[in-house]
Order: sequence, then C-alpha cells, then structure tokens
Amino acid sequence: MAGLALVGCGGDDDEPPAVGEVDEPAAPQQEDARPTVNPLRRAPTSGAATSGGSLTIAASLLNLDFFDSHRAQFPATQLFASLQQSKLLRFADIDSGVLEPDLAALPEIPDEETYVFLMRPDARWREREPTNGRAITAEDVRLNIERQIAGLDAAGGPDSTLERQSLYERTASIETFDGTTIVLRTSGTDSTYLSSVQAGPWAFMQPHETWDLFGDALRDEPLRPQYYAGSGPFQLDRFLPREEARFIASPSYFRDGAPFLRDLTLRDSGGGGTTEAAYRAGEIDVWCPPDGASVAGLLAEFPDHVLESRPLPFGIELALSFRQGSGNPLVDARLARAVHVAANRRAIIAAAYGENGQVSGPAPWYTPGWATPVASLSEQPGYRDGASVDGAAADKAEAVALLEAAGFGGPLQLHLPDVFAATYPGLADVVQSSFAEALGIRVEIAIDQYPRLLEGLEDGSVPVMIGWSEPITDADPTDRLEATMTTGAAGNRGGFSDPIVDTWIGTMRGTLDFAERQRIFHEAVVPSLWAEPSWALNIGHGVQRIVHPAEVHLPAFGFGWDGYRWEEAWIES
Repeated sequence: MAGLALVGCGGDDDEPPAVGEVDEPAAPQQEDARPTVNPLRRAPTSGAATSGGSLTIAASLLNLDFFDSHRAQFPATQLFASLQQSKLLRFADIDSGVLEPDLAALPEIPDEETYVFLMRPDARWREREPTNGRAITAEDVRLNIERQIAGLDAAGGPDSTLERQSLYERTASIETFDGTTIVLRTSGTDSTYLSSVQAGPWAFMQPHETWDLFGDALRDEPLRPQYYAGSGPFQLDRFLPREEARFIASPSYFRDGAPFLRDLTLRDSGGGGTTEAAYRAGEIDVWCPPDGASVAGLLAEFPDHVLESRPLPFGIELALSFRQGSGNPLVDARLARAVHVAANRRAIIAAAYGENGQVSGPAPWYTPGWATPVASLSEQPGYRDGASVDGAAADKAEAVALLEAAGFGGPLQLHLPDVFAATYPGLADVVQSSFAEALGIRVEIAIDQYPRLLEGLEDGSVPVMIGWSEPITDADPTDRLEATMTTGAAGNRGGFSDPIVDTWIGTMRGTLDFAERQRIFHEAVVPSLWAEPSWALNIGHGVQRIVHPAEVHLPAFGFGWDGYRWEEAWIES
C-alpha cells in the first residue's frame, strides 16, 4: 500500500435547505486560508533534464492481479499499466483536478452532456504483434468503452472481473467519425465524467486485438507480459514474478523527448534489511525506509541524499454499521454519535504513523481546496487538540450523556482487521484505552480478517470497525461520496441514509463549476456527514518517506495514481 504505488441518518425532509441555510455548523468558506497546493508537493527540480540512465526502484511485486487493465485493481498493477498505456486524457495536476491531453486533445463541450474528442494523429500501438505499430483511432476508444459497458467474457456470458461496468455506463452514447473524432454523451450533467471515467486510475486504452487474440486467458492466466500492447512511455522488457520487472523506453512514444530514462527497473529485494543493504550498496536508487531510524541512519551516512514525502492514497477510517443486525447497538443513532464523538483521532493517528500522519476530515488533509483546515478540525468533536482540555471534557460529557440517554452501559466491541492491527503494533491498545476513557464503559477489541469484517458491517454483526479506507482516486470527492454515502449505493456498507445528503451529493454531480462543487461540499455535505454521523469517518492519512541520491530527479507525483509521471524522471549524467 505504498503512496508511490511501488509495489485506502439524518433528517426526515425530502428537500435540503439552501446552502446558506444549513442548520449544522458550516465549515469555513473557500476564501479562508486553505492551501492551494498539496502541502507535500515540491517544486520541480531546476536544471535541464538529460536523457539516458537506468533507474532501479525498490518495489513489492507480490500483489499483482491482472495485466488486462480492464480487470486490474491493485496499485502495483496500476503502475505497470501506467508505464505502458495511455488514456484519452490524463491529469496535469491530480491535486487540483486539472486535465491535459493524452491520446486525444481536450474535448470541445458544446453542451453539458456532449464531449467531442479529436484523436492525436501520431499515437500508435507498440510495434510488435498483434498491433504492429498501427495508428490508434476513435474506433479503438469506442471498442474499449463498449467492452467495459458490456462486461462479458469471451463466450458472451457475464464476467464480474470486468468490474468497472457501472463507471463506463455513465457513457450514454458513442459516435465516431473518420477514425479521428469520437463524440461521447452522458445522460444529464455529469461533473466528474472526464476526470473519473476518461482520466481515472483505470481509464487505459488497450488494442482490441489483445482480447480478440487471448480471450479469457486474460482473466484465467492473468500475468502474461504478452498482453501489453500499449502506447505509453515504456515497454515491459523483462518480468520475473516476485523478483523484478524491467521497462525500457518506448521508441514509438508520441511525446517528444519522453521518457528521459533509458530503462526503469522495479526490484523486489524482500524488504527489511535486505533492501536497505541493497540501497546502501547502490544497487537500488529509490527506496521507502520503513521507519524514522532508518531515515536518520541513511542521511547521516549519505548527507547528500534527498528525503521526500508523498501522501498515502488510503487513510485510516472509523466505520459504523446502522444495519438491523443481531444485537447491533448502533441502530440507536445516539450510540453512533457517542462513538463518533469519543474517537480520539489524534491518538489513533499518532499510534499508527507517529509524526508521519495528520488527522483528516471527510476529505484527506493533503487535497487542496477540499480538505477542512486543521484549525477548523480542532474545533470538532473527536478532533480536539490535545491542549484543549475543555474541548476534550465536553466531548466526554456529550458521549457519556448519549450513552445514558440510550440506556447503554456496555460493553462496546470494536473490530480491527488482522493485517491492519499487525501493521501497527500497539494500536489496538490505544484504540481500546482511548474509547474506554472517553465513554466510561468497558471496551473490547476483536480482531478478524478483513472480508469477514466487511460482511459484518453489511449485516450488522460488526457495529464498529477501524481499518484502512479505500484509496482515493481523485481529489474531488464527488464520485467517492456518491458510491459510498448515498442511500442504497453498493459501497455504502454501513447502511447510512440521509435524504439531505443524497440531494446535496446529487447537486455536486450536476454542478460543472469546480469552485461551486467545493462550496457545496464544505457548507452542506461536510456538516451533514458529521452531524449524525455518516457510516465511514476519516481519521487521518499518513505519508511515505522516500530517499534517493541527489543526482536522481523524480517527478512531482500526486497521491499514487499518476505513475505515468515516471516519464519525467531523469538522472544527472
């Protein structure tokens, strides 16, 4: 789960109030001192990039799922695809949602439901079988979209591994003209259609020859390098499962001068001391140290080496179930509010990440324009600063009063996934003690496998869980909210339901103006999600430390889904 991908019941009214009339305390207006850039972003390195050089990156190659990008989900596999494949559009800045051309120019938008793309004439598939360097056309785009909408295997039956069907179904119609122009339409205004569907983490285009030739082998024999026939900056030259993947610069890449590197290698050295020894010996150029002691030791020995920080795309969250399960106490909304108020987010983040983490509101702290400022979070129950004795006392008093009003005397059982608890030794004790102190009742910790706990959230047998959130794919939370917070959504595991929240999320979906979506989010959605509360509450997000020699210049990544930026990496000769 590396940020580099080296391989996270409210009101009864049918209509919400106007934004300015929201009853709950609203988050600050956008003109407040909210950062305009990711606080972990660094400025591009100075000096002219030079071509050539080989770069070796410490990576985990244990978690690869499919080399068919229409099926893949894992971050490491996403990096493989982003090095070799292209999309219609891609992010110029994933933090602020700015898009740039990729296989097509930025579209003309004659109305709020129509997008007219002109394909770039110099984009070609890789010069080998089965594509032999042919041009990429509008028909290729149409076939890619239609394959994912259909969701069928080679025999014509439903194939659940093609699981982005619902995403691409947001395309209502497709027309192509002369192989150079494609017109895509949506059913109604869809504010994130371009960023999520056409520039999202898995919007890669593949030649239809790939699935024509390999059929269901793409699913049943998922890791064959022959499946890649992309148009990206690199080509997979050597793949040794669980050991190494070497990519060489593609001679047919359509961006002049890119990539700068001659080759790039992902090497799995087994982690721990073995990887650190390989870095110290110069066998690995880029490494993510596991702890602060490793960082300090390296910089003491190699003072000219560079330390960078990148945000992790997934966070730690508090998940609540409102399902009518056997003995689920949270069916009483007062209990859910008590747990929300009692969650000492700062203590949990400190136990998990130490100084390498920060509390988050409904949007991660590193997403500019969307994140609630830390100063404002400090005024919210569950986020009080450690120095705010009065605030912490008020939170405890409210939580205890809610328990008494509900007639609940405990014990309360909190669940942690086994892999999550093992990743952060001592975290379970912190969770248990902090909740027991705040609620004044006995708190029990149960540890189980993730799949079982997710099932428990959905059937009500797991009322409270703390674990990792799904990794975010876009700084704009509109899609994420619709998929997880609207009533009846497939990703709404906890059964949260609030018609006011549903309507506001729908309003964000239908609002093309970026700044207006942010205003609705801060003034209406955020206070509503906190009030009752929602089923999934961010606790916070961590950062990943990265070290490399000074002569290695890395691109300015966002939060893990823009691996194509490796085309900008270069090494001083």
